[in-house]
Amino acid sequence: MSSTRSAYTGHGVIDLEAGPVDDAAIKAAGLVAEKFYDAMEQNRIGADLSDRVIEDDTSRNRAARDRDRAFPRDTSTVADDRKRRQLPARGEFRSDLSSRQRKERSAAKRRVLEDAARTQVKELQWATSDPARWRHLNSSLRSATGNAQELDVRDRRSVQRLDRLIQDYERDSGRGHVVYAVAELPTDTAVTRRRDVPATLQPGARISFDQYTMATHTLHEAAAVAERRRAEGSTASTVILEIETSRGMYLGHSDSVNDTSHLLPRGLGMRVAGIDDHADYAHPGGHDSTLVVQLRDTPRDPDYQPPITGRRLFSDRNAAAAARAAARDTKEP
Repeated sequence: MSSTRSAYTGHGVIDLEAGPVDDAAIKAAGLVAEKFYDAMEQNRIGADLSDRVIEDDTSRNRAARDRDRAFPRDTSTVADDRKRRQLPARGEFRSDLSSRQRKERSAAKRRVLEDAARTQVKELQWATSDPARWRHLNSSLRSATGNAQELDVRDRRSVQRLDRLIQDYERDSGRGHVVYAVAELPTDTAVTRRRDVPATLQPGARISFDQYTMATHTLHEAAAVAERRRAEGSTASTVILEIETSRGMYLGHSDSVNDTSHLLPRGLGMRVAGIDDHADYAHPGGHDSTLVVQLRDTPRDPDYQPPITGRRLFSDRNAAAAARAAARDTKEP
C-alpha cells in the first residue's frame, strides 16, 4: 500500500501490533481508527489500576496476586550503576555487546532455565520454536489488549508460565538493556528521515506492547532481519525500534554464536524518547547507518487523555479503506 503524509482523507493511525503475526522477529503494524487506538490505551490504564488494587490486597498471597493480575509484575532491579544501560545519544556509534557481557547474560539464562519448572521451559521452547504457537499467543494477547484475565484458561496458564520464567531472569540478571526490534509499517514508502516517521512514533508519543516482543541486543542483527524480509519479497517499509528497558530475558548465546536474542514481556508501556536519523553500527561486512526510533520503558500514565485532534498520516483511498476495515475487524467501541 503506497501512501504519503501530504493530505488526509481517512481517520487512521499506525498501531505497531495491529498487523498479522507472521514472523516472530517482526512487529507487524497496521492502521486502526484513532478512537479505537485511544480506547485501547484507556483499557490498558484501567487494567493497570486494577493491578494496583490487587497488589494492595493483603488477604491474598504473592502467587494469588500474580495469578489475578492483568499484566506481569516488574521484578527487575538494577542496583549497580555500572549495569545500567541508556539510550545512545543522537549520532553515537552503536557498539555490540562485549564478549564478557554476552557470557554473563548467557550464564544467567542457563541458571534460570536449570532452576525453572519444566512446564515453564517447555512453554518457552514451544512459543519460540513453533511459529504457529507464537502466532496464536500473540494474536490472543492482541485481542485481549495484553490482559491475561481476558484470555481463556489455557492461554492464560501458558502466558503466565512464560511471565514467571521471564520474571525469574529479571530477578537474577540485575542488568539494564538497550535492545532492538523491527516493525513493518502498512506502507511501501521508505522511512529514512525524521519527517517520514508516523505521528504515533514521534517523540513524546505513548506506545504499548500487548504482545511478547522478540528483540536483539545488536543493531546489526535487527538490520539483518529487515534485509531478510526484503529479500523474501516484503515491500513494507521497516522501522527499527531502539528500546531502553530492564525487562525481559536474554535468549541468545555467549560469544561463540552471533545471536543476542532477547524476549520482552507482554504488557509493556513505552514512551518515544527520540529519533536518530543516522544510527551508525558495525556489521560483519563493514559499517552502515539506519534510522532508529528510540523508546524508553515507562509506566503508563493514569492521567492520560486521548488527543483532541487527529493524527494525520495517509492520503490515498487504500489507507482510508484500511482504517475502516481495521475498525470493523477490531470491533471498535
